[in-house]
Amino acid sequence: ADYLEKHGLPKSLLDSPKHISDAVGDALEETIGTLSSRKKPFYLQFHTYAVHGPVKARPDLKTAAMDYATQKAEYSGFIASVDENLRRMREALEDPNGDGNTDDSITENTLILFTSDNGGTHAENLPLKGVKGMLSEGGVRVPLIACWPGVIPAGAVTDRKVHCLDYYPTCLELAGGAWTPNADQHPLDGESFAGLLRDPDSASPREPIFYFFPGYMDSRAQPSASVIDDLEGKRYKLFYTYEADTWELYCLTDDQGET
Repeated sequence: ADYLEKHGLPKSLLDSPKHISDAVGDALEETIGTLSSRKKPFYLQFHTYAVHGPVKARPDLKTAAMDYATQKAEYSGFIASVDENLRRMREALEDPNGDGNTDDSITENTLILFTSDNGGTHAENLPLKGVKGMLSEGGVRVPLIACWPGVIPAGAVTDRKVHCLDYYPTCLELAGGAWTPNADQHPLDGESFAGLLRDPDSASPREPIFYFFPGYMDSRAQPSASVIDDLEGKRYKLFYTYEADTWELYCLTDDQGET
């Protein structure tokens, strides 16, 4: 009962198992409190679990979702738990020790990057083609939202290409480091977009992004490769399928659905 009251949860959840999104949210708050108390920079990679399968929403969130998404109430309620954890993250950054006093806020010194590891699989990705496990846009194109108060202008939007491999060199640059591999180490594939965070309007083209899938995944994928690049003001995507020895070329600028 005390837990429900502390987090503003309905009494209907009393004696029910704690939902995984609430459990990871608890760990998030505790971790931010512990790391921030050390007065040193820290990196935290937070996985909400939602909306990975099996899709099962917290009962009260599913009920609330029934009002506007009857056919996808479980899924919509599960997504709502992601929103709750983002709220808890923002509040923990604003008041890390949770005493109600924001003098210890680290919000202005914190960059938040919100993204996903792959495209959706529990609902239609229209107008994008395909789902998780495919190299089409529905499988590889995901949200990327950045928040850094006082640094990133509110409402700024950019269409620069970003790949997951870019996060490491970006965080490294923002922390004041540089990648200096030894001769026997593989070169770093990613490219930093730290400059773009500070100035979203800056012209900073990225090299082509390559994908290589050497195996099979049920009916979704077979050995294939693709590359995305910007040429003369438009974005193109080239596919190659090994077994069929065939090529497909799309202009994503004019045809993001790859039709």
